[in-house]
Amino acid sequence: MTLLLWLCVIGIALWMALKYLPAGTERFRPLPEAVALIPLLIAPLVLVAIVALFTHHRAPLAIAIVLIIVQLVWQTGYVIPIPDSWTDALAVPRQTVAASTSASQSTGSTQSAGSAQSAQSSDQAQSSRTLRVMNLNTRYGRADTGSIVHEVEMDRIDVLAVEEINDDFVKRMQDSHIADQLPYLVLGDSAKTDNGGFNAIWSRYRITDFSTDTLSIHAAAVPSATVDVDGAAVTVAAVHTKSPARSGADWSQGIRNIGLFGIEPTTRHALIAQAESTGVEPTEQIEQTASGSGSIATGGTATPAAATPRTVVLGDMNASVYHPSFRYALALGRKAGGPGLADSSFELHRGWHNTFPATWPGFPALIEIDHVLHTPGLKPNWAKTVKIPRADHKALIVELRVV
Repeated sequence: MTLLLWLCVIGIALWMALKYLPAGTERFRPLPEAVALIPLLIAPLVLVAIVALFTHHRAPLAIAIVLIIVQLVWQTGYVIPIPDSWTDALAVPRQTVAASTSASQSTGSTQSAGSAQSAQSSDQAQSSRTLRVMNLNTRYGRADTGSIVHEVEMDRIDVLAVEEINDDFVKRMQDSHIADQLPYLVLGDSAKTDNGGFNAIWSRYRITDFSTDTLSIHAAAVPSATVDVDGAAVTVAAVHTKSPARSGADWSQGIRNIGLFGIEPTTRHALIAQAESTGVEPTEQIEQTASGSGSIATGGTATPAAATPRTVVLGDMNASVYHPSFRYALALGRKAGGPGLADSSFELHRGWHNTFPATWPGFPALIEIDHVLHTPGLKPNWAKTVKIPRADHKALIVELRVV
């Protein structure tokens, strides 16, 4: 029994330590799956502690208790704010991104009464502008479209992003009268190499600009749409990273590339163009620039980080905050002079929003691998998950306010 208890606590401790691997090194299977399951290790730890307690094995009991405390500390970001200075030690992402600047913010130390009142009115107008987004992996297009449209109507969804869809799914959505709620549509490019299908974005708001393939993430094309939210331009992108079962290397690189949305567009486009001509991944270019061994040719003057446009990135990212590659993506923008990205669920401090799996009868979703990320200029008001028939992920709904 003593040997078994020691093997358990040492094995679990080593498993938990995978969280601290350098970004990209967890691409080798079964590491992606193992890292995703780290928060669930609290269950066997409690069991080990109980057995050690009743069998009077003090050392394994003490270690199990310490590991349980570590697990709980790692989860605190979902319920209370964590100082940025603690994030590296805890291996968690920053919970917020730098505040954006806008015309409504004061740039001086004093204001006239009139200008202060005008700024206050502008702030109130901005705070009343919200964007309610919903994301769903449709499980090869099998999800029930009637239920999706019903949820869109009941929760007054403004933008719907879906992954793993096909032409039949689009037709069924049309037959379910999605256009009555969300009349604007952008379809991602379709290819034989798609990760279970292509992506799409439906919008209630008028689309002022769009792309059918904004960014290469080594999986399905990433469609994006810029929508007009009562005078505020917000770009929304739908992503679906490759499953690690298909390619661990593409999975990790695709996740890290999502971080390019945390960089202002001029620099991002330059990085992508340079990658296409040289074959060097944008993330590697940024690392080379940060280390002084390379540079980014923007082809012009880059927009200041504070002026990075409001952007929402949502989708099935096949990763949680426990994955080093995902945390790297959230922080990538800061390495290139941008603000980076924030995860709405982790920022809210209102608990977990687990989305997968959603097909086990009577069993809750266990891990949070679907996300709504955002740049400065947006803040989450609330989030929730909803079960959609015949989908293997829960839908994730987040309301964001313009700030």
